[in-house]
Amino acid sequence: MKNKLNISVSKFQKTLQLSGGKVKSSSILLKAIKNLAKNKKNPENVLILSLDNICPFFLVKTKKRGKKISQAPSPIYSMDKRFAIASRWVIKNSRKHNTNFFIKNFVNELSDASINQGLSKKQ
Repeated sequence: MKNKLNISVSKFQKTLQLSGGKVKSSSILLKAIKNLAKNKKNPENVLILSLDNICPFFLVKTKKRGKKISQAPSPIYSMDKRFAIASRWVIKNSRKHNTNFFIKNFVNELSDASINQGLSKKQ
């Protein structure tokens, strides 16, 4: 469980970095974890549950054969790749929300994903 938590925290921290801002991304993640704890939820469980609920098993890849373009599902075998894709989806969808504070959007998206709801689950 601790290993899974370390992987998920490091994935979130890496995907939060926009232009080499490791300090800023770690502070955003720390504030999000504190906000989850304020909402009387266990942040460790929320992080792991949200990633487990969103992790895709297949990706749709487009292939071009001559003039035809076909889409075929391809399975994702690596758990690290699944976590990376899921963390990208959570961060991308939390940026889509209309409110001004990213941390609040990020916490809402994580809590929604932990109960199988939200934009990330729809993807």
